[in-house]
Amino acid sequence: HWLVKNFCLDISLASRPKKIKYGTSDETTILMIKNGYTNSLAKLLLEKYREYLIINLGENSVIAKPEMIRRMEMNGENDILVFEATYNVKTERS
Repeated sequence: HWLVKNFCLDISLASRPKKIKYGTSDETTILMIKNGYTNSLAKLLLEKYREYLIINLGENSVIAKPEMIRRMEMNGENDILVFEATYNVKTERS
């Protein structure tokens, strides 16, 4: 039990700097922040619009499909977040 508790404590302590710097320890959210998304937009897109995102942790890339903006507008999302999202929309590479 001691080993398991210490291992869990080590993991918790290891993720703490990320949590402080990025407001999360979730690797996908951190990748999105590193790619120019704010924390609040990243969380919204991952929760509600993930099907419009192509996320590649290995290549450190996030591609947002253009139709995501239309869906966000149809759903009445905050205009500022929609505006911010337009700057991150990319098309897939051929």
